[in-house]
Amino acid sequence: MSEPAPNTTESSAPRYVRHASGNPEVDMFRQRLARSVHDVEAWLGLVNYAKHVGDDALLHETYTDALKQYPSSGQLLASLAELELRRGNIQSAETVFNSSLFSVPSIELWQCYLNYVLKANVDAQGVVSQPERRATVKQCYKLVLDNVGCDREAGRIWADYIGFLSSGQTSAPYEEQQKTELLRETFQAAVAIPHLKVEEIWKNYDG
Repeated sequence: MSEPAPNTTESSAPRYVRHASGNPEVDMFRQRLARSVHDVEAWLGLVNYAKHVGDDALLHETYTDALKQYPSSGQLLASLAELELRRGNIQSAETVFNSSLFSVPSIELWQCYLNYVLKANVDAQGVVSQPERRATVKQCYKLVLDNVGCDREAGRIWADYIGFLSSGQTSAPYEEQQKTELLRETFQAAVAIPHLKVEEIWKNYDG
């Protein structure tokens, strides 16, 4: 969790109130947060401790509490959604997506959503092969790129989308032509944006 920018001042921010847990390490961080809700090192300490001991309940509690202070942190929202998905709480993860994807501009959150859609549509071999599922994934890629495709960190998503399009099977000449045209359009769109993988994508396009 990198340091997000709070949208409240210390005096107006929601207070952090948690009863003593009986765990000295957890209580140390909680005492620090009771003194200052914007003590980022204390938030990180709770997150790292919860991950280290595998305490998902504490991790969920910490993400939820931190989001009261940093409601526009895409990284926190993505971490909460990933935790919910890992715990099998699909509806809770979808609530995070539905409430935040379009109101919090965050490539981490959109990447989390994309990963969720991809995982939901792969077959037993770990690939997206069925036409209707490929259509769903294609639509998701387009939605993600329409919203965060200009981010400097979006290169991986562009490259993955190109790989996804390239893997599509065709059974007729017109389908192959459509695939080629879409790939060309996608390559051109990808290299027109100054993201971190633009040179790599350009080399693949030029080659």
